[in-house]
Amino acid sequence: MSWFKDGIELFDGGSVKVVKELNQSRLQIKDCLRSDSGEIKIRLKNPFGTTEAFSRLIVV
Repeated sequence: MSWFKDGIELFDGGSVKVVKELNQSRLQIKDCLRSDSGEIKIRLKNPFGTTEAFSRLIVV
């Protein structure tokens, strides 16, 4: 499982925390700023293929 913002892979650090558990993953962004707005994508891979889901994050 991999998380992306505007096409750039996200990793733990600063205000970003990627929580990976057996069958799930969570993206946590602490103290969101307007600059955190963008397209958020999760990519899931297994031996049978790859799938992606997208969402738009808007911080006002």
